[in-house]
Amino acid sequence: MRMATKVLAVLGVSAGLAVAGPALAFADPEPIMADGCVYAGQNYSDGAIVKVGELYIQCSDGRWSRINY
Repeated sequence: MRMATKVLAVLGVSAGLAVAGPALAFADPEPIMADGCVYAGQNYSDGAIVKVGELYIQCSDGRWSRINY
């Protein structure tokens, strides 16, 4: 439960979430699927890294989805 609270705190910072590091320079002009959620952005720079290897993106319908990288 403690980890879930931390994740929610990180994801709820603001609409313009800060991204940690240059590791998020993934560019993909095509929509992708992440945990059943379509993300149609040009890159993942509006996401949030919660821990190394996990990136959370906000989908077009407002839900958050995790991508393992």
